[in-house]
Amino acid sequence: SADIVESPLATGAPQIDIVNDNTFGIRCAGATGRCADLAGSPGAIGGTLTSSILTATASAVNVQFLYSGAQRGRAGALFLAELINATSGGVVASWASPALPATVTFNTGNLSGDVGPARQFQVRFTHLGGTGNQNIGAVVDDVSFSSVIPEPSTWMLMIMGFGLIATQLRRRHRGALAA
Repeated sequence: SADIVESPLATGAPQIDIVNDNTFGIRCAGATGRCADLAGSPGAIGGTLTSSILTATASAVNVQFLYSGAQRGRAGALFLAELINATSGGVVASWASPALPATVTFNTGNLSGDVGPARQFQVRFTHLGGTGNQNIGAVVDDVSFSSVIPEPSTWMLMIMGFGLIATQLRRRHRGALAA
């Protein structure tokens, strides 16, 4: 798992600003590191931040991120988060923010989905506007992902269940032959 904003994994359209904490009045989560202002310079609507192609250890992927509203006094910022199957380019899961208050308070967002047998995916954040001043947008930070792998006890229960089903089918088959 990697913080997509903190690493060179991210590519952003020119409208995205990757900023250090407390730059341009923007605070990052935990007041440290770097974060993404989704409506940075020159602030056009539709700026996107997209991860490079990532590979998970399983096809089921969970992406978690922190987000806050426009921190420089404008309420109403909107953005879209998407989990993308890198092989097909199709959107696996999406999440649209509500109109966000002008606050430094960070909230947690999640995307979960099956990215297919190749296990390759991307995460994309798109600024949708809403602040009036298009140089002020939502802030995204601490983007991380994990693969969802069943616990060993879950596998054991599934195998036992399949065994019970096989036993029942065998008994039915013997009963049908006897009749």
